[in-house]
Amino acid sequence: MSAMNSPRYVHLRLHSEYSVTDGIVRIGDAVKRAAGDGMPAMALTDLGNLFGLVKFYSGARGKGVKPIAGADVWIANPESPDDAYRLLLGRRPA
Repeated sequence: MSAMNSPRYVHLRLHSEYSVTDGIVRIGDAVKRAAGDGMPAMALTDLGNLFGLVKFYSGARGKGVKPIAGADVWIANPESPDDAYRLLLGRRPA
């Protein structure tokens, strides 16, 4: 079976220590684990910020893992201000 036919897991929603309210994963540990597990790519999608992006991008590239940049964001709900919408945005660097 060729590599194109074998399914591979790619983590597309990871909150790191930079997701202050809900993340505890250290970027370096996550990238090391992804590389060790043979993941071809992974995404960092911290909540409401991109603070860890440079650290993630350089760490992932250094381990041979394609970085995918993203963020979980809150979108205002004009009909119900206390119930904002949560949206995941992502972009694979060229």
